[in-house]
Amino acid sequence: MAKRETFWALLEQDGPDIILASETWLNSSIFEREILPDNYVFVSRRDRTNSTYGGVAIIAKHDMEGTEILNSTTSEFIAAPFNTSSTKKPIIIGCLYRPTDNNLDYT
Repeated sequence: MAKRETFWALLEQDGPDIILASETWLNSSIFEREILPDNYVFVSRRDRTNSTYGGVAIIAKHDMEGTEILNSTTSEFIAAPFNTSSTKKPIIIGCLYRPTDNNLDYT
């Protein structure tokens, strides 16, 4: 089974509300609908521009209320707040990937 079909099967079987993904290997020529089923969206996505590897994404069901928090760093860090019915304030979820070949200045 190809990687894409395996990923879709896991989404259909388990149906997570939010997914944190690292090592996405995506680039600007790959669109959301090529990767995700119709009921999921990229809330935030950062592709690595200098390599075909790496990249991070926050993926959520289309009815989840999440918005990207813009940050000025070039590292692979993204974050998004999500509103919940059980908390007064949004929950902020972050996704970070630090390649093993980079020093702490990258992060």
